[in-house]
Amino acid sequence: MRSVAVLAMAGFLSACQTVAGVSAQTATLPVPDAVDALGTEPFWAVMIDAEQIALTRPDHPPVTAPNAGPVRTASAARWEASTAQGKLKLTVTAGPCSDGMSDRTYPFKAQADIGGRILKGCAAAAGAREND
Repeated sequence: MRSVAVLAMAGFLSACQTVAGVSAQTATLPVPDAVDALGTEPFWAVMIDAEQIALTRPDHPPVTAPNAGPVRTASAARWEASTAQGKLKLTVTAGPCSDGMSDRTYPFKAQADIGGRILKGCAAAAGAREND
């Protein structure tokens, strides 16, 4: 009886290891290909659709660049573009985020690197804010 219990436990544990190993290797961040990101203090917004990346900020001209698509890792999705004003990078990670100005909670955290200046904010699937 003891042998059966040990075998059952070994089978159970090996099954857990296999599932955990597979999920760790195949897990991808559920960030969509089109996102809207925003931040406050200072205000900024990056809208990404299939064709372009668009950055808007008060007191700055809008910046657009072609969207080459995200680079995905197990913990983030990152878009990069070169513009006349310099490099633009947006990194989006899963996790609840508040914009600090409203009661809205976003499903993703965002970090924009605009020519070396780091701005933090939140993100959601493109158009999701319009559906609230």
